[in-house]
Amino acid sequence: RIGQTSPMEVLSRLSLTREDITFLEKNTIYNEDQIREWFRLFKLDCPNCMMEKDKVEELYSMVMPQQNAEAFVNQMFKVYDKDGNGLLDFQEFMLLSDSTVSATLEEKLRWAFKIYDKDMSGFISVAEMVTVLGTVYGLEGISQVEATERVEFIFKLLDTNGDEEISEEEFIRGCLEDQE
Repeated sequence: RIGQTSPMEVLSRLSLTREDITFLEKNTIYNEDQIREWFRLFKLDCPNCMMEKDKVEELYSMVMPQQNAEAFVNQMFKVYDKDGNGLLDFQEFMLLSDSTVSATLEEKLRWAFKIYDKDMSGFISVAEMVTVLGTVYGLEGISQVEATERVEFIFKLLDTNGDEEISEEEFIRGCLEDQE
């Protein structure tokens, strides 16, 4: 039965259960009415109540180049696709939505750290930072050479212990202390 979904699992995914509502009320800023409305809209867009990675990429490619959207969505899925099936179910989608709306600055920085930590090692390397920030700088029309120089400068500021990798705490502390 590996890889198979039971009829009850399919049915429960297509409807919003009391358990779903309770979980989302406890773990997001949304109340029951808002959760029900989000679910209604989610089902309109995703009748099987599963949002495919391609759909998320399509949404993000409206606001950034396709290649950047793919990289960004891949990192998002590493964080929010808890069961690793390449799909966002309604709960995963709501947790993602909530994190972008209600998170504190420190929570947003922890999420950003996970985006930079592409190999999920718990540390950011110069190469990982160049990949992520290089994409952002590219959107601003900055050359790859200049982007790499800027990233290396930022990296040295954040790597306070000089071990050539940035821990989550170094990243958060450095970002919170930055006046720019």
